[in-house]
Amino acid sequence: MASQEKNKYSLAFKRQVVQEYERGATFAALQRKYGIPQGPTIRRWLKQFNRPAGGQSPMTEPETSRTPEVQALQERIAALEKLVV
Repeated sequence: MASQEKNKYSLAFKRQVVQEYERGATFAALQRKYGIPQGPTIRRWLKQFNRPAGGQSPMTEPETSRTPEVQALQERIAALEKLVV
């Protein structure tokens, strides 16, 4: 079932829900608003982004999304930003 969830919700959507939770929305309110089934779904997303429920650590992308292509693009962005500044 976990593999179905990965296909059902995009990374951007999960990030949005986690950010709304961090701004004070409750699990129940988010589940109603977005039609997320009751259960541990949002808690798993918090864990995925290294965010304990109620915690305030910085949000990071899961390691699985750091493909070599993404890493190369991030390095290129950093190099271009140095040229602009």
